[in-house]
Amino acid sequence: MTEIAYVSVIIPARNEAENLAPTIASVEPWAGQIIVVDDGSQDQTPAIAEGLSAEVMQRRTDPGKGQSLAYGLTRARGDIVVFLDADLRHSAKEGVKLVECVAAGRADLAIARIDQVGDPGWGLLSQASRRLVAWHGVHVSQPLCGQRALSRVALEKILPLARGWGVEVAMLVQAARQRLVVEEVPTSMYHSGTGRSARGALHRARQGLDIAVALSNMMLVPWR
Repeated sequence: MTEIAYVSVIIPARNEAENLAPTIASVEPWAGQIIVVDDGSQDQTPAIAEGLSAEVMQRRTDPGKGQSLAYGLTRARGDIVVFLDADLRHSAKEGVKLVECVAAGRADLAIARIDQVGDPGWGLLSQASRRLVAWHGVHVSQPLCGQRALSRVALEKILPLARGWGVEVAMLVQAARQRLVVEEVPTSMYHSGTGRSARGALHRARQGLDIAVALSNMMLVPWR
């Protein structure tokens, strides 16, 4: 990829020692700045990040994804800002497709479409979220996907980020409010799905609650 912009990548991570090194290595060729926000990990996640090319911002607890992304933004210098999950491993290299989409001016906000087979974790909640953002005028197949890139100008228009796991859906609704162009980009990314385990069910319940809270809070803010 030609050098088109200075890119900051923010990676929230909690107990991702097994996945973090290949994720960072796959981002290095196209990112000018890599920020790992460690959310109170109890393994070697921060040590691994510090031993590589990432800037590490540590938090003692896991305050929620939205807060972690916002914390990372306080240090981000990029003309384009990318949010990636820590468990993408080698598939994180596909994040460059999101950057190219934004840099080319095709979109203000680019979201990865992950054609991953075998992860039922995004079922009913994903369907409900898809209908919700479509009602606001944004049509994407995977509104809960956390792999996304924004121009700095677009980012400033949608701040502050929603708290917790409601950040992805709230970001799309705010993008619609600001009449930003959103494009879903096909990728071959993969991640560790939570599936139908008890942990997965708990995560989706928490995510659904956070989405409801985030959207309720947004209703109190007039459209700009």
